[in-house]
Amino acid sequence: MLMELRLAEVIFEHSSEVLMITDAKAHIISVNTAFTHTSGYTASEVLGKNPRLLSSGEHNAAFYRTMWGAIHSNGFWAGEIWDKHKDGHLYPKWLKIIAVKDSEGKATHYVSIATDISVRKANEENIDLLAHYDALTGLPNRTLLHERIKQLISAAQRDKRKFALLFIDLDRFKYVNDSMGHAVGDRLLQAVALSLRNSVRECDTVSRIGGDEFGILLREADIKEAAHVSQLLLDRLLNQPYEIDDIRLTVQASIGISIYPDNGLDIDTLSKHADVAMYRAKEEGRNCFRFFTAEMNARINHLFSMEKDLRLALERSEFYLFFQPQMDLVSNKLCGAEALIRWKHPTKGLISPVEFIPVAEETGQIIAIGEWVLRTACEKIAAWRQQATLPFSVAVNLSIHQFRQPNFAQLIAAVIQEHAIQPGELELEVTESIMLSDTQVALDFISAMREMGLKLSIDDFGTGYSSLSYLKKMPVHKLKIDRSFVREINIDPNDEAIVRSIIGLAHQFNLQVIAEGVETQEQQDFLRELGCNEIQGFFYGKPLPEQEFLSFVQAESQAFNGTKNDDH
Repeated sequence: MLMELRLAEVIFEHSSEVLMITDAKAHIISVNTAFTHTSGYTASEVLGKNPRLLSSGEHNAAFYRTMWGAIHSNGFWAGEIWDKHKDGHLYPKWLKIIAVKDSEGKATHYVSIATDISVRKANEENIDLLAHYDALTGLPNRTLLHERIKQLISAAQRDKRKFALLFIDLDRFKYVNDSMGHAVGDRLLQAVALSLRNSVRECDTVSRIGGDEFGILLREADIKEAAHVSQLLLDRLLNQPYEIDDIRLTVQASIGISIYPDNGLDIDTLSKHADVAMYRAKEEGRNCFRFFTAEMNARINHLFSMEKDLRLALERSEFYLFFQPQMDLVSNKLCGAEALIRWKHPTKGLISPVEFIPVAEETGQIIAIGEWVLRTACEKIAAWRQQATLPFSVAVNLSIHQFRQPNFAQLIAAVIQEHAIQPGELELEVTESIMLSDTQVALDFISAMREMGLKLSIDDFGTGYSSLSYLKKMPVHKLKIDRSFVREINIDPNDEAIVRSIIGLAHQFNLQVIAEGVETQEQQDFLRELGCNEIQGFFYGKPLPEQEFLSFVQAESQAFNGTKNDDH
């Protein structure tokens, strides 16, 4: 028996768990070493005292009534409790209290067994922090935002109140990352996050929901209040320059707003509608806010429907190419053609490129569609070469989304090789935005195309951010004057001045010039007089399906040869 007691004493003293024994009146009669390490009290300081000297003050009387009720009824209680260390700091522990009873069922002692769970709680808090807060800005993330929207929906339903959800996207933030580096971009995001947080009430939620996109949940806000806050945010972002590593930066943003319950009764609907409204703000010039409307919903449904139809169109071979002829103004001879995509929907009939190309751009399907156009145009070129009906080049438009794809130059090279395209047979049309998006990448790409023997032209020149610097650096072949300048060239002096300047600029750089949208004899004659090299438009020839285009080519060839023979 003595050995058993000695063994129990050793186990009690050296146990890693915090052990304490009290008498029936809850006076401490024994504690182990782990108790001293955890509480900061020595045994002599607590013996004879009530365990309430460890009370943290975090639990109310009801908590202790419940605890002691379980001990008296069941003989034990277990749960999480906060205690106070001797030095005053609070710590959590997992506690189990067991009542020791005599043969008559009367409690003679109470034994508490506890484990300090401070590390576990800290880990749980870190996990919760990672799960619910953005690591870069410290703001709530999308998950926590959704939880708070859910809570607010319940409260708003009960109280019949409105609230607003704002989605905010920083305009052209990618250029900061690309030109100044991600470190500067991250610092800017942190500064913007702080500015947003300081612009709303404490009860509102500002969150970072990904990339350069933020969400703000405004409690008890209607349209008027949401508009006021949105304008305030825009003013703060615009009027507050951010100093990042001695770099002075300004920020613009597009804001989309949905109102509960007007624009949705659940999280997904409210979020989708705020997102739709934000993209409408971008479409309408950026640096503004827009409320969700039913018209936007119809548009987004149309977008989703067309996105699905576009995907099926490729699978079902519903696309085909038209070719619009181009004429040399010096020789009056056919000198080229532009490949233009057309879509014949099985139930909707012909769908204009003006309608489906923007959708393809927005949804990213332009990448696959653009590759189809390139491959199909090269197939036609190869076939026409075999038929000896190819005394001209065929132009294909490239999208900036294609240009941004890794290994895009290699894809073009593979298609060129597959169809044995010869120098001068294929021309690529790129926009000014491609030229300016990344100058070095654009230069490398264009140089690679020139090495393959491909001609390159700048499409819609003059409508974007025209720059002499990229014309100087880029080995392009041709500038294409946008139809908006040609339409009233012989009427509007400003259009004439613009076209005259473009032609003069191009010739200074030894570039060819083609004008599109030529519809009258007067426009053609005026362009010839100004020194324009080529034209494209309905006056010379409208876009034609393949067989009609080949008939046009044959007729042009016969007419030219007939004129030439008559001269002799």
